[in-house]
Amino acid sequence: MERVSSATATEVEDAIFTDQSGRSEKKRAKVWAYVDTELIDGVEKVVCKYCKLQLSSVPGKGTTYLNRHIGYYCHHIPQEDRDIFLASLKNTPGRDNSVFDPVVFRGLIAKYFLHGEVAFRKADDPTWREMINFCQPSFNVVSRQTVRADCMMLYEEEKLQLQDKTL
Repeated sequence: MERVSSATATEVEDAIFTDQSGRSEKKRAKVWAYVDTELIDGVEKVVCKYCKLQLSSVPGKGTTYLNRHIGYYCHHIPQEDRDIFLASLKNTPGRDNSVFDPVVFRGLIAKYFLHGEVAFRKADDPTWREMINFCQPSFNVVSRQTVRADCMMLYEEEKLQLQDKTL
C-alpha cells in the first residue's frame, strides 16, 4: 500500500530549498526586493538595484547590513521610500506601515499631559527634551506654551463634541 504524505505544498517547496546545514535558502527578508545576487569574479555578491553598489554576500550572516544600505546610505532611492522601508522593518503585529507624523505626536504629548495631570513646565525640563530627542531626533521638541495651546485645542474639540451630542 502506498503511503500518503500530509505535507503541504509550502513544506515541500521549503524542503527543496534547504541546504546541507539545514538552512532554508528561500529569501524572505523585505530587503531582497531592493537587491540582487550576482556572481562577480567567481564570488557571489549582492548588488543594489538602484546604485549598483556591490556588497558581500555570506550565507547565514543575516541582512542587517543590507537593510542599513537601503534605509540610510542608498541616496538613489527617494527619502520617502526609504522611510517606508524602515518603518516596515520596525512594524509590529497589528500596526500599519506608518511614518512618523509630528502633528499626531504633538496630539499624543498633549493627551499625556492632560491624562497624567502633568504640569506644563515639565515640557521645558532638559531630561524630557533629551528623551524626546532620543526617541525621534527629527522632532522639534515643543515648549510649555505649545503644549498648553495643544491641550486647549483638545479641550475645545471635546467641548464641541459634547455639545453636538446634547443637541
